[in-house]
Amino acid sequence: MKLTTILILFFLSYSATAQIDQQQAYVKGYINDHIKSLGIESIDSTTNIKVYRIWTDYQLVHLEQKADSTFNGLLVNFVTKRSGTPKKPKEELIIHSIKIPDSSVMHLLDSFYEFNIETLKDSHELENYPQGLDGNTFVFEVANANSYRIYSYWEPLNDRYQNKELPEIISVRGILKTLISTISPPKHFAWFLDKLPKGSYRYGGINMVKF
Repeated sequence: MKLTTILILFFLSYSATAQIDQQQAYVKGYINDHIKSLGIESIDSTTNIKVYRIWTDYQLVHLEQKADSTFNGLLVNFVTKRSGTPKKPKEELIIHSIKIPDSSVMHLLDSFYEFNIETLKDSHELENYPQGLDGNTFVFEVANANSYRIYSYWEPLNDRYQNKELPEIISVRGILKTLISTISPPKHFAWFLDKLPKGSYRYGGINMVKF
């Protein structure tokens, strides 16, 4: 089930006050499942100076400034390969990681900070912010040795759904457009898909068969 579907179903079940806290907790559970599947560490108890993560249903960008002031960055692509029979289906997570150059990590950390990544509200705290069952949801994790935050935005780049004058949308778009112009995650994901062997795959809400 896609993250957006989970969020909407949960959204309908709680009062306005509970929605915010419970939504963030639910997103955190979703991210924890990905963390376990990818075999990476959670950042909610990091000792590093700064860690930013941006998630979609099939990609992770991890940026950090370590306690010794060195930098590290990874772009992680992942899809689920489906095989077996209808009675005995099998699923395998296919993962491909790319190291992000230190200079790009430094640039992105600085740029994202300028776009208020550390203080942005969760989209569920914004009045009349639309939520959908399809499309792209971006989840942001922000952590340092003293704090941890998680929040999400559905389809922030889509003018059809979003008010481009909203300060939070301006910031999120600035973050994502800087990310795309610096390391081009969509290009790397397309390359990753192209290199997959023949088979049946799933990522996000998309089913793909390669012949």
